[in-house]
Amino acid sequence: MVDHEKMSTGTNDRPRDASIGQTATGLPDDSGAVIRATPQEEKAVRRALGEPSPRDTLKRQVDEEIKASERGSE
Repeated sequence: MVDHEKMSTGTNDRPRDASIGQTATGLPDDSGAVIRATPQEEKAVRRALGEPSPRDTLKRQVDEEIKASERGSE
């Protein structure tokens, strides 16, 4: 291997042949801090991801039951 000059001395400073992320063998490095989200942040993320809220899910289920009863099938 050719000896190269370091390109960084920051947080990403590591040997060129070191694995990145959790692609290496052995135990994963999951020592990061737990993320705590407020209910408002959780709702915003769910909306951004397109996940229906519990209210929307319930409304859809009720609408389906109403339509089924109108068709005569339950």
